[in-house]
Amino acid sequence: MRDTLVALYQLQQIDLKVLEIERAAGQLPAKIKELELELEKERLAMGAARLELEAKRTEQRDAETLIRDEGEKLQKWKRRLIDIKTPREYQALSREVEQTERQIRDYEERVMLAMQDIELKQGSIAEKEAVFKAAEAEGTAKVRELRDRMAAITKDALEAKVFRVPLVEKLPPKILALYERVRDRRAGVAVALAQNGTCLGCNVAVRPQLMVEIRRLDTLEQCPGCSRLLILDTVVIGAGLLTASQGAPKAS
Repeated sequence: MRDTLVALYQLQQIDLKVLEIERAAGQLPAKIKELELELEKERLAMGAARLELEAKRTEQRDAETLIRDEGEKLQKWKRRLIDIKTPREYQALSREVEQTERQIRDYEERVMLAMQDIELKQGSIAEKEAVFKAAEAEGTAKVRELRDRMAAITKDALEAKVFRVPLVEKLPPKILALYERVRDRRAGVAVALAQNGTCLGCNVAVRPQLMVEIRRLDTLEQCPGCSRLLILDTVVIGAGLLTASQGAPKAS
């Protein structure tokens, strides 16, 4: 039974290491997604700014087209003024000329305002692009680093699981099944050390009679408080897996 208890303790240590590795790996996808979403948010903001700039340019081009069209119409009406014979027709056409000239001035003012907006937006976009490019490069590097870490962590977990195989083979099927059931119920920690009459998994005092059974090393006992499988600390120390000066670790 001593060899079984030692193998059980070693198996728990490997599983704890794998659990720690997998927990660390589990946090990385969320961090990667957060970085990618932030970058996408910045890209969308840059795209919106460019669309606004292009809208202003379109507004300027449209106003310039209207100025040209109205200018051609104005020249045509001015030529007609020369041929008009009656005062009434002259007066009516003169009003059209004045209205067209006023419309042209409005369009010219619109062009000037659009040009001012374009200049401001171009300057703002240039500044934002410089900041965005730096942030994008930094964000991309961080995402790459996190993906590399995730790959390395996954590799470490797989390598740790390799050492599980010979230990599992040493354990009787019933004990292994019990270990797995307790591990599922106790957040991955199925084994606790019994030290000085106390379960280090839950800090509950173990009954003296149960401690007697544990010290005999004939059976595998469970803590009445947390149901973890109890292994005497001296067994682990005797196997060289823990020194007396280190003290026994507590189960989480």
